[in-house]
Amino acid sequence: MEAEPRALTYGEIQRQSYVGEGRRAGNQHGRQLSLLRLLAVRAFTLDSVDRARIEECRDHDQLEDWIARAATAASLEEVFVGAAIAGDPGSEGRREGRRAALFLVLRTRGLRVDAALRGRIETCMDLDQLDAWIGRAAVGAQLDEVFRHRASAEPEGLRDFTLAYLGPGLGSKPPNGPGELREIVLHVCEERKLRLDATQLERVGSSTDLAEFEAWLRKALTFTRAAEVFDDSVEPSAASARALDTCRYFSPFARKHHLAGWARGYAEAMRLECLVNVLRRRGFAFSKAHVTRLVTLVEPLDLDVEAFQRRRHHIEAAGSLEEALGDLSSVS
Repeated sequence: MEAEPRALTYGEIQRQSYVGEGRRAGNQHGRQLSLLRLLAVRAFTLDSVDRARIEECRDHDQLEDWIARAATAASLEEVFVGAAIAGDPGSEGRREGRRAALFLVLRTRGLRVDAALRGRIETCMDLDQLDAWIGRAAVGAQLDEVFRHRASAEPEGLRDFTLAYLGPGLGSKPPNGPGELREIVLHVCEERKLRLDATQLERVGSSTDLAEFEAWLRKALTFTRAAEVFDDSVEPSAASARALDTCRYFSPFARKHHLAGWARGYAEAMRLECLVNVLRRRGFAFSKAHVTRLVTLVEPLDLDVEAFQRRRHHIEAAGSLEEALGDLSSVS
C-alpha cells in the first residue's frame, strides 16, 4: 500500500512561495538585461520609450519574443513590431481599461500628461505596471513620483496607497544586522552550489561589517565562483543591487528565500542568453518558439554546470537547428 503524500506545512508553503516569486523576479531582470545587451551588440539604438518598454516589461513570453527577434531582425522596428497585440486576445481590452483609468486619475489629481508621457502609457503592455502607476497616481504629489523607474519589486499599486496612509513603517523590515546577513550569505551560496573553503567560511563567521556582508551577498547572487564572491577587488554587478531592493519590505524569512530564488532565476536567464548567442553565432534562423524550447531545456538543468556545458557544446556542434534543440540522450 502506497503511503499518502505528506502534507506541506505552512512554513514550507511560504518558503516555496518566496523562492518562486524570487526566481521569477530574477529571471525577468536577467532577460531584460540580456535583451538590452543583445540590442547593443546588434548596434540598435534605443530611445527612452523603447528602453522603458523593456525595463518595465514583466511578461516573460513578451521578453522571449523580443529576444528572438533581436537576434535576427534587420532593424529595431522589426523587434517591437506587433508588441501592441501581444498576449491573449482579451488582454488588450484590459490594458485599454487600465490606461483609461490611469488617465482619469491623473486628470482628477491635476497632474498634466505631456505627449512623451502619453506615449509611454499608451505603449505599456504590462498590466501589473499599469496597475502600479494607478496606485501611485492616487497618492503621488508629482508625476516623477508616479512614473519614476523602480528597479525593484518594492510595494507598488494598491500597497503604495496603503503605505501612504498607514505609514512607511508598515511591513518595513530592513536587515537586523550581521546575524541575518550572515545567514542569507551562507544560504544563497549553498543554494547556488558555491563551495566555500575554510578561509572563506571563517571570514563569514567572524565578520561584523554590514557593508562587507552586503558586498558578499550581492556577488553571491550573480557570480558563479566562490573565489569571485570573496575577492575584494571584484565589484558586485549592478543587477544585484536590484535584487536586494526587491526585499526591502520583506521579513528575514521571506528575504532569505526570495534572494535564493532570485539568484536561481537570474542564473537561468544568463544561461538562456548564452545559448541564444551560440545559436546566433551559428547563423541559425530561429523564432520565439525556438527560444521557448531553449527555456524548457535550461530550466531542468537548475545549477548543474556540467549538464549546461554539454548542452552548449551540443549546440555548437549541431548541423541544424532541429539537432541543436534535440534530445541529448544519445550524446555521450
